[in-house]
Amino acid sequence: MRIRTLLLIGTLALCPYKGFAQALPSDVRPSHWAAEYVRVALQTKVLALSSDKAFHGEAKVSKTEAVIAIANLAHLLEANQWKTRKSLALAPTADKLVDQSEWRTQPLTRFAFARLLVKGADLFTNGVQRANPTSKDREKSVKIPPKPAVKLPPTHPAYKAVSYLVSHKMLYSDSPFLNTDDSPVKASEAATGLAQILIGLIDKNTDMGKDAEGSTIDRSFHKKP
Repeated sequence: MRIRTLLLIGTLALCPYKGFAQALPSDVRPSHWAAEYVRVALQTKVLALSSDKAFHGEAKVSKTEAVIAIANLAHLLEANQWKTRKSLALAPTADKLVDQSEWRTQPLTRFAFARLLVKGADLFTNGVQRANPTSKDREKSVKIPPKPAVKLPPTHPAYKAVSYLVSHKMLYSDSPFLNTDDSPVKASEAATGLAQILIGLIDKNTDMGKDAEGSTIDRSFHKKP
Protein backbone atom coordinates (compact mmCIF):
# COMPACT_ATOMS: atom_id res chain seq x y z
CA MET A 1 0.00 0.00 0.00
CA ARG A 2 2.80 2.43 0.86
CA ILE A 3 4.52 1.75 -2.48
CA ARG A 4 1.23 2.34 -4.28
CA THR A 5 0.73 5.62 -2.43
CA LEU A 6 4.29 6.65 -3.22
CA LEU A 7 3.78 6.03 -6.92
CA LEU A 8 0.45 7.83 -6.85
CA ILE A 9 2.18 10.91 -5.48
CA GLY A 10 4.42 10.67 -8.51
CA THR A 11 1.43 11.24 -10.75
CA LEU A 12 0.50 14.51 -9.04
CA ALA A 13 2.29 16.37 -11.81
CA LEU A 14 -0.42 15.17 -14.18
CA CYS A 15 -3.21 16.96 -12.34
CA PRO A 16 -4.37 20.57 -12.87
CA TYR A 17 -3.77 23.47 -10.51
CA LYS A 18 -5.28 26.94 -10.39
CA GLY A 19 -4.70 30.37 -8.99
CA PHE A 20 -1.72 32.28 -7.69
CA ALA A 21 -0.52 35.74 -8.71
CA GLN A 22 3.11 36.84 -8.72
CA ALA A 23 5.58 38.04 -11.31
CA LEU A 24 7.05 35.29 -13.43
CA PRO A 25 10.63 35.10 -14.69
CA SER A 26 11.03 36.31 -18.25
CA ASP A 27 11.40 32.80 -19.69
CA VAL A 28 8.05 31.53 -18.34
CA ARG A 29 4.93 32.60 -20.22
CA PRO A 30 1.87 33.42 -18.07
CA SER A 31 -0.13 31.02 -20.26
CA HIS A 32 2.32 28.13 -19.74
CA TRP A 33 0.79 25.05 -18.13
CA ALA A 34 3.32 25.20 -15.26
CA ALA A 35 3.20 28.98 -14.66
CA GLU A 36 1.22 28.79 -11.42
CA TYR A 37 3.47 26.08 -10.00
CA VAL A 38 6.56 28.07 -10.88
CA ARG A 39 5.13 31.17 -9.16
CA VAL A 40 4.41 29.27 -5.96
CA ALA A 41 7.72 27.37 -5.92
CA LEU A 42 9.69 30.59 -6.38
CA GLN A 43 7.63 32.67 -3.98
CA THR A 44 8.04 30.08 -1.20
CA LYS A 45 11.74 29.72 -2.08
CA VAL A 46 11.41 25.99 -2.54
CA LEU A 47 13.07 26.50 -5.93
CA ALA A 48 15.31 29.35 -7.05
CA LEU A 49 16.17 31.10 -10.28
CA SER A 50 19.48 30.52 -12.00
CA SER A 51 22.24 33.11 -11.88
CA ASP A 52 20.87 34.64 -15.11
CA LYS A 53 17.50 35.24 -13.35
CA ALA A 54 15.77 32.68 -15.58
CA PHE A 55 13.87 29.55 -14.52
CA HIS A 56 14.97 27.22 -17.34
CA GLY A 57 11.89 25.07 -17.01
CA GLU A 58 12.90 22.49 -19.59
CA ALA A 59 16.28 21.87 -17.94
CA LYS A 60 16.69 18.54 -16.17
CA VAL A 61 16.73 18.57 -12.36
CA SER A 62 19.87 17.15 -10.77
CA LYS A 63 19.74 14.96 -7.67
CA THR A 64 21.55 17.67 -5.73
CA GLU A 65 19.01 20.31 -6.75
CA ALA A 66 16.13 17.93 -6.05
CA VAL A 67 17.11 17.01 -2.49
CA ILE A 68 17.77 20.66 -1.58
CA ALA A 69 14.32 21.63 -2.88
CA ILE A 70 12.67 18.72 -1.06
CA ALA A 71 14.38 19.76 2.18
CA ASN A 72 13.25 23.38 1.65
CA LEU A 73 9.70 22.12 1.29
CA ALA A 74 9.99 19.90 4.36
CA HIS A 75 11.12 22.86 6.48
CA LEU A 76 8.05 24.85 5.44
CA LEU A 77 5.63 21.99 6.03
CA GLU A 78 7.14 21.07 9.39
CA ALA A 79 6.84 24.68 10.55
CA ASN A 80 3.28 24.84 9.20
CA GLN A 81 4.27 27.79 7.01
CA TRP A 82 2.90 26.54 3.71
CA LYS A 83 0.06 28.79 2.65
CA THR A 84 -3.08 26.73 2.28
CA ARG A 85 -4.57 26.72 -1.20
CA LYS A 86 -7.37 24.68 -2.61
CA SER A 87 -6.15 21.32 -3.82
CA LEU A 88 -8.12 19.43 -6.44
CA ALA A 89 -8.83 15.73 -6.28
CA LEU A 90 -6.61 13.47 -8.32
CA ALA A 91 -7.86 12.88 -11.83
CA PRO A 92 -9.75 9.57 -12.30
CA THR A 93 -6.96 8.47 -14.63
CA ALA A 94 -4.20 8.99 -12.06
CA ASP A 95 -4.48 5.54 -10.52
CA LYS A 96 -4.14 3.92 -13.94
CA LEU A 97 -1.13 6.06 -14.73
CA VAL A 98 0.71 4.60 -11.73
CA ASP A 99 0.83 1.27 -13.51
CA GLN A 100 2.48 2.75 -16.57
CA SER A 101 6.24 2.46 -16.53
CA GLU A 102 7.19 5.22 -18.96
CA TRP A 103 7.05 8.11 -16.51
CA ARG A 104 9.21 6.42 -13.87
CA THR A 105 12.46 6.49 -15.80
CA GLN A 106 12.01 9.90 -17.41
CA PRO A 107 14.40 12.65 -16.26
CA LEU A 108 12.40 15.33 -14.47
CA THR A 109 12.28 18.86 -15.86
CA ARG A 110 12.14 21.91 -13.60
CA PHE A 111 8.60 22.59 -14.80
CA ALA A 112 7.40 19.12 -13.79
CA PHE A 113 9.34 19.25 -10.52
CA ALA A 114 7.73 22.55 -9.52
CA ARG A 115 4.33 21.02 -10.13
CA LEU A 116 5.15 17.88 -8.17
CA LEU A 117 6.37 19.84 -5.13
CA VAL A 118 3.48 22.31 -5.03
CA LYS A 119 0.79 19.66 -5.51
CA GLY A 120 2.32 17.46 -2.84
CA ALA A 121 2.51 20.35 -0.37
CA ASP A 122 -1.07 21.43 -1.02
CA LEU A 123 -2.43 17.92 -0.57
CA PHE A 124 -0.49 17.47 2.67
CA THR A 125 -1.57 20.85 4.08
CA ASN A 126 -5.23 20.34 3.23
CA GLY A 127 -5.41 16.64 4.07
CA VAL A 128 -3.47 16.25 7.34
CA GLN A 129 -5.06 17.17 10.66
CA ARG A 130 -2.19 18.19 12.90
CA ALA A 131 -2.09 16.89 16.44
CA ASN A 132 -1.57 19.03 19.51
CA PRO A 133 2.19 19.65 19.86
CA THR A 134 2.02 18.19 23.38
CA SER A 135 0.42 14.94 22.23
CA LYS A 136 2.23 11.82 23.45
CA ASP A 137 1.00 9.80 20.50
CA ARG A 138 3.11 11.52 17.86
CA GLU A 139 6.24 10.03 16.29
CA LYS A 140 5.30 6.49 17.30
CA SER A 141 5.43 4.77 13.93
CA VAL A 142 7.43 1.55 13.95
CA LYS A 143 7.23 1.25 10.17
CA ILE A 144 9.62 4.09 9.40
CA PRO A 145 13.11 2.63 8.90
CA PRO A 146 16.02 3.56 11.19
CA LYS A 147 17.98 6.68 10.30
CA PRO A 148 20.68 5.94 7.71
CA ALA A 149 24.18 7.37 7.89
CA VAL A 150 24.88 10.61 6.03
CA LYS A 151 27.58 9.76 3.50
CA LEU A 152 28.07 13.17 1.93
CA PRO A 153 31.08 15.27 2.98
CA PRO A 154 30.23 18.49 4.87
CA THR A 155 31.45 20.51 1.91
CA HIS A 156 28.84 19.04 -0.44
CA PRO A 157 26.10 21.55 -1.47
CA ALA A 158 23.39 19.11 -0.36
CA TYR A 159 24.99 18.12 2.95
CA LYS A 160 22.74 20.28 5.15
CA ALA A 161 19.62 19.22 3.25
CA VAL A 162 20.41 15.51 3.50
CA SER A 163 21.44 15.79 7.18
CA TYR A 164 18.18 17.56 8.04
CA LEU A 165 16.04 14.98 6.22
CA VAL A 166 17.89 12.04 7.78
CA SER A 167 17.66 13.48 11.31
CA HIS A 168 13.91 13.94 10.90
CA LYS A 169 13.27 10.44 9.51
CA MET A 170 12.41 11.78 6.06
CA LEU A 171 15.13 9.97 4.15
CA TYR A 172 15.56 6.20 4.12
CA SER A 173 18.53 3.94 3.43
CA ASP A 174 17.13 3.15 -0.04
CA SER A 175 16.76 6.81 -0.98
CA PRO A 176 18.47 7.91 -4.21
CA PHE A 177 19.47 11.11 -2.41
CA LEU A 178 21.87 9.64 0.15
CA ASN A 179 24.60 9.57 -2.50
CA THR A 180 23.34 12.56 -4.39
CA ASP A 181 25.26 13.98 -7.34
CA ASP A 182 24.67 16.14 -10.39
CA SER A 183 23.11 13.38 -12.48
CA PRO A 184 19.49 13.96 -13.62
CA VAL A 185 16.85 12.77 -11.17
CA LYS A 186 14.21 10.40 -12.52
CA ALA A 187 10.52 11.06 -11.96
CA SER A 188 10.21 7.96 -9.77
CA GLU A 189 13.18 9.09 -7.65
CA ALA A 190 11.66 12.50 -7.06
CA ALA A 191 8.35 10.86 -6.16
CA THR A 192 10.17 8.59 -3.70
CA GLY A 193 11.92 11.54 -2.06
CA LEU A 194 8.69 13.52 -1.74
CA ALA A 195 6.77 10.52 -0.39
CA GLN A 196 9.39 9.87 2.28
CA ILE A 197 9.27 13.42 3.63
CA LEU A 198 5.47 13.33 3.69
CA ILE A 199 5.50 10.03 5.60
CA GLY A 200 7.97 11.52 8.10
CA LEU A 201 5.89 14.67 8.48
CA ILE A 202 2.69 12.68 9.01
CA ASP A 203 4.41 10.68 11.75
CA LYS A 204 5.66 13.87 13.44
CA ASN A 205 2.40 15.80 13.18
CA THR A 206 -0.47 13.36 13.65
CA ASP A 207 -1.85 11.30 16.53
CA MET A 208 -2.00 7.54 16.30
CA GLY A 209 -5.70 7.75 17.09
CA LYS A 210 -7.80 6.38 19.92
CA ASP A 211 -10.00 3.32 20.37
CA ALA A 212 -13.34 3.25 22.16
CA GLU A 213 -11.59 3.11 25.55
CA GLY A 214 -9.42 6.11 24.85
CA SER A 215 -6.26 4.10 24.29
CA THR A 216 -4.07 4.22 21.23
CA ILE A 217 -5.19 1.97 18.41
CA ASP A 218 -1.82 0.24 18.31
CA ARG A 219 -1.96 -2.04 21.36
CA SER A 220 1.82 -2.22 21.56
CA PHE A 221 1.64 1.25 23.11
CA HIS A 222 -1.01 0.41 25.72
CA LYS A 223 0.02 0.65 29.32
CA LYS A 224 0.39 -2.71 31.04
CA PRO A 225 -1.95 -3.25 34.00
